Parts: sequence; structure tokens; C-alpha cells
Amino acid sequence: MATVEITLEQLRNAILHLPDAQRRELLDEIERVPATAVTRAAAPKPHRILDIPPVRVGAVLRPLTSDDDLLGETLEDRA
Repeated sequence: MATVEITLEQLRNAILHLPDAQRRELLDEIERVPATAVTRAAAPKPHRILDIPPVRVGAVLRPLTSDDDLLGETLEDRA
């Protein structure tokens, strides 16, 4: 079964053009669907920093020392 994405406006227009009996049948079926199922499907999946795959940037050229403390130097200038 293929998935088709439509906007809410397109859905409303389609429902308005249905014969009365089909419209009532559709609305009855929609009422049977739990509200949590509708909101769960519509909610975007949250993304986390841990979902980003690691990237290899190369080997360490030299070990870090206290001379490489750029954050400390930046904060010292603010005092």
C-alpha cells in the first residue's frame, strides 16, 4: 500500500465532495480512531545530538596542553 500525503485543506475539500452517506460513514470511522493515534502519527520524531553519526577528522597532531586553553583565555579577558 502506497503512502499519500495530503494537506488538511485537501482532505476537507475531498470530504465536502463526497455523497452524504459516504461522508457520514467516513466521519463515523474517524470518530472510532483514538485521538492518541492521530497525534502520535502527526508528531515529528524528535532528534537528538546522539543521533548524529560520528565524523573522523583525522589524527591528533600533538597532545593538548594548558597553552591550548582558548576558553580560559577568552574568559580571562572578561574579568
